[in-house]
Amino acid sequence: MQVGIYTGRNKLSHIKDFKLKCSLLCHFVINRFVKSGRTYKAVDIDLHLKRMAENEHGATFPAGIEELPPSKVNKNKIKIYINSLLLDDEYNFLRTLAHELVHAKQYILGELSYQKVGMVWKGQPTGFAFNDDMNWLDYYDFEWEIEAFGREEGLMVMFDLFFKEFQKSLKKNG
Repeated sequence: MQVGIYTGRNKLSHIKDFKLKCSLLCHFVINRFVKSGRTYKAVDIDLHLKRMAENEHGATFPAGIEELPPSKVNKNKIKIYINSLLLDDEYNFLRTLAHELVHAKQYILGELSYQKVGMVWKGQPTGFAFNDDMNWLDYYDFEWEIEAFGREEGLMVMFDLFFKEFQKSLKKNG
């Protein structure tokens, strides 16, 4: 699995181990859900920090989803955008990344896709499409969002334990 982190003009030097944590979180989450070694090796995640509206936290989709026909989209090449306004709160930033990584898992495993009919969840069209007229009340009731919101906190607890052990191992092995 490859992880690219693109920060644009955002200065990250004040956040110790930030890129390492982001990369490790990507590997940690995807490794938990993608059990096929072959698929795991084929995953390519590009994480972009982007200035968004205050009420937006992040977005995830396979690369090419907007310009390619659905049959040509590579579901293993994932673009994740996180609002750069979240950089002031590392935990909230990483929790948002965990949430978006659940969506990445959903795309990679074929649970979620975007077709001409809109979002498709586990093979069933939902009638939902991202546009200016979308109903945010409905949005939070979709299964893919329920899963992502439901898993983000647990993933953060597990990742925190993992990262502490990782740091101990680094100190021990120099």
